[in-house]
Amino acid sequence: MPNSSRVVFRCLVLFLVLLFIRMTVNVWNYSVNIFYLDQWDFLGALYKPVSLWKMFNWQHGPPRLGLGLPLMIAGLRLTHANQNVLAYMSVVVFALNAAAGLWLKFRLTQRWSWHDLLIPTLFLSGSQWANVFSIADLSHGPLEVFLVLAFCLVLTCPRGWARTVGLIVTLFCAIFTGFGIFLAPLGAFYFAIQCWFSPRSELKQNLTGLVGTLLSVILYLHGFVFQTSSDCFVFPDPHPDRYFKFIMYSYARAVGGTQPYSLPTLIGFIICVAVMLQFVYLGLKIVRSVRKFEILDWVTWITTSFALVFAVNAAFGRVCYGSQAGMVSRYVTYTVVGIFALYLRLEASQILNKVVLAFVVLIVAIDLWPNYADLNALRDIKERRSKWANCYINTHSIDTCNVQARYELYPVSLSSQFREKLQFLEDHDLSFFHSGP
Repeated sequence: MPNSSRVVFRCLVLFLVLLFIRMTVNVWNYSVNIFYLDQWDFLGALYKPVSLWKMFNWQHGPPRLGLGLPLMIAGLRLTHANQNVLAYMSVVVFALNAAAGLWLKFRLTQRWSWHDLLIPTLFLSGSQWANVFSIADLSHGPLEVFLVLAFCLVLTCPRGWARTVGLIVTLFCAIFTGFGIFLAPLGAFYFAIQCWFSPRSELKQNLTGLVGTLLSVILYLHGFVFQTSSDCFVFPDPHPDRYFKFIMYSYARAVGGTQPYSLPTLIGFIICVAVMLQFVYLGLKIVRSVRKFEILDWVTWITTSFALVFAVNAAFGRVCYGSQAGMVSRYVTYTVVGIFALYLRLEASQILNKVVLAFVVLIVAIDLWPNYADLNALRDIKERRSKWANCYINTHSIDTCNVQARYELYPVSLSSQFREKLQFLEDHDLSFFHSGP
C-alpha cells in the first residue's frame, strides 16, 4: 500500500473512531435505563426463558427478530437488564456497519480515497438516533444492514464452495433478522442468474445456493403470521402520490432534514431521485446484458434494491400517518444503504469527481453540524423517562407516573400486562430497580 494510501486509511479509521465516540458519549448523556413501548413486548424472553431457536424465530410485528433477540437477551442478562446496554450494542453494530462499508468499497475499487469519509458518516449518522435512544432494537435496522453488507463482502471473495456456504449462511441469518427478509429475493435472483450463465463447473455451487435460499424462506414462512405495523393500514392509499412523497422524505431525513421545507430536505429529495435512477439503470442493464454484470454491478444492485424495497414497504405500511411520517429517524439506518450504493457507483467509475466531492463535503458537513431539533428530542426523552422511573420507584402507580411525567412507557389499555412486567423486574432487582434510571 503506497504511503499516501496509508495516510488516507489511517485518517478514515480515526474519523470512524471519532464518530463512534460521539455516538457513545450521546448514549452516556441521554440514554435512560428503562424499556419503552415495543421493548416490553419483544423482550419477552427476559421474563420467561425460551430456547435459542425460539428467540431466533421470534416474530414481533411484521418481521422475525433473528440474531438480534438472542444478542439483546444475552446483553441484558449480563447487566441486570440495563436497557442502556442495548443502546451501546446498537452503536457498536453501527460502527461495524461503517467498517464493513469501508472494506467493501476497498474490495470493489482496490483503493482508498478522501471521499470515503462519507461512508462512516452515513453509517454512524446522528440522524438515526431513534434506533439507539427511542426503541433500541438490534433487529430493526442495525443488524439487517450489517448482514446485507456482509453478504456483499462475501460476494467479493473468490468463487468456490467456501464462498457459496458463506453466502447461504449470511442470507439465512439475514432472512430471519428483521427486514433482512427483503434480501431473500435478491439473493435468489443472483443464484438463479449464476445457474443460467456461469460455467458448468460452478453449477452445483449455484444450485446449492438457490436451494438453500428457497429452503430458508420456506422455514421462515412456517408459522409466520402477516401483521401490519399500524392500526390505520389501508391498501391502496386513497392518495397514491403520498407513497412517493413518503420515500422522498425518508431520504431527506437521512441527510439531516427535519422540516418539510429546508435545504437538507431538498438535498435528500435529489439524492432519492438519483438512487431511483440508479435502480432503473441497473435494472435495464440486467435486462440487456446480465452476462456482463460484474461484482460491482451486483453489489450496487443488491444494496440499491434493498434500500428501495424497504422504503416502499415502509411507505405502504405507514403512509396512513401522512407522507411526512417518512421523516422518522428509524428509517435512516436503511436509507443510508441506498446512498452508500449511489456513492459506490460514482466512486468506482471515477467520473464526476467534482460532483462526488461536493456530495461528500455537503453530507459530512450536515451530519457534523449540531442538529438542535434532534438534541432537544434526546433531552426530552431523558427528562420524561427519568421522571417516570423515579416516580414509579416512589409511588408504584402507573397512572400517577403517566400524569407526572406527561409520558406513557406503554399503552394504558394494556396496563395490567405492563404492571406484571414491572413487578417481575422489581422482584428480581433488574433494570431501573437495580441501578436507577
